[in-house]
Amino acid sequence: MASNDPRWLQTSSGARDVAAPRGPSAVRTADLFNRNGDRLRLWQWFWVDGRWTDSPIRAKALTALAQLSGRGDDSAVVMLVTPRRRPARARKDADAVLESFLGQGMPARLRSCRRRGSPDERKRRDPRPLIAHIVYRFDTGGLENGVVNLINRLPRETAGGT
Repeated sequence: MASNDPRWLQTSSGARDVAAPRGPSAVRTADLFNRNGDRLRLWQWFWVDGRWTDSPIRAKALTALAQLSGRGDDSAVVMLVTPRRRPARARKDADAVLESFLGQGMPARLRSCRRRGSPDERKRRDPRPLIAHIVYRFDTGGLENGVVNLINRLPRETAGGT
């Protein structure tokens, strides 16, 4: 997980197994921090054609297979982020928060985003890619205002408005 954002520095990366019913069995992980001393724990994985993987290479292969099979390119990069405290157990605590979120049905929410119909039918109805952001909770002050400002500044035609 490389970032070109100069405000955040990635301090570690790795992978871990997760216990998510009907969800991913493994995720890619990263720890981030910024100049203000804020720390984040990030999990990332992919959902492609109804399958979960933590491998970007496997995600590309699954996308190609789905397209060659006529099922289209329904896919998503899923990232969960939570604030991380400084103590030694901080990483374990942050992982517990993210695993708890997965256990509360997030994968079912993602599956409900899958578009219906053949790839050609979907392109005729709306050629734009489907992008879903699921916000679980705001624990760091100011995030609510930032998200509201981003949404309010979206052009009407890209935000699904009429």
